[in-house]
Amino acid sequence: MPGKQHNTPKKARIRGAYEFLRAKGLSFHKTELFDFFHISQRSGNRILAAGSSRRRHNNPDLQETRGRPSKLSEGDLDKLERLYDEEGFEAKALPWTAAAIEAGIETEITDQTIRSRAASRGLYKRLAAEVAFTTAYNVIFSDECHFGYGDEGRYYIARKRGTRSDPLNIQERLQPEEGDKKRLHGWAGIGYEFKSPLKDILESYVKRWIEEGRSFVLEEDGDSGHGPGKSNPVRTWKEEYSLESFFNCPRSPDLPPIENCWLVPKAYIRKYPHWDLDTLHDLVEEGWEQLSQSTINRWVESMPQRLRDVIKMEGKMTNW
Repeated sequence: MPGKQHNTPKKARIRGAYEFLRAKGLSFHKTELFDFFHISQRSGNRILAAGSSRRRHNNPDLQETRGRPSKLSEGDLDKLERLYDEEGFEAKALPWTAAAIEAGIETEITDQTIRSRAASRGLYKRLAAEVAFTTAYNVIFSDECHFGYGDEGRYYIARKRGTRSDPLNIQERLQPEEGDKKRLHGWAGIGYEFKSPLKDILESYVKRWIEEGRSFVLEEDGDSGHGPGKSNPVRTWKEEYSLESFFNCPRSPDLPPIENCWLVPKAYIRKYPHWDLDTLHDLVEEGWEQLSQSTINRWVESMPQRLRDVIKMEGKMTNW
């Protein structure tokens, strides 16, 4: 005669109580459990054995052995995430299998398998965000520079060693008064295949470009003349014409290439004495003309390297 059949809910309660007592580390005998549920020892053992073999996913003490082992290990997923963190957007845009190869995962695996395993790390193929693309090629770097009175630069002369202090070897150079060190104010803009004269570029160039619909961004330093304040006429002008611009990092003369450009006219005017405003004005303009467009283009093209150098130096001054 067959034994008494116990319904499924009761079997589940027996197995649940058994697993609970074991998980809590409580000391008990299975016979006590069987007596509590009013079942025989044979039936109780059969219920526990059936739950152990048929419901492995509910048993935290048993290691999963069903199915094929995963072809993508946790270590492989670490490699994939490391690739995305280090290489950025370009790596993230690769197909799953191509990314696995780049990450150094040495196993034949399908896109579907990688996609499924990557989901366990919260990695999915999602639409990338979009931002306006700006490169150094469509940036106009603007800046101002002051020029002052002064004597001609220092000369290299033919003399014998040890005769530097000889009266015939001494160059007399006059020094300007403090108020004469900034007698002339020059403002200019440069860019790839662009070089303005030394003049106010907002009205003469920028306004016309905006009206023509040209795509560009104006770069400036944080000087008060560029309108960083809220009640500044230059800022009002920019807002009126919807000018897209940005201020460069403060105290960073090694970033904008226009800072390199000022060295050319400054070196030129030191070749001649300049003690009046007309002479100074003429020399500065002549010096600015000495600056070639090819030189400007090279400095503009150096922007990616400048930024890499700043990052490498952790914000300290670079050699630019």
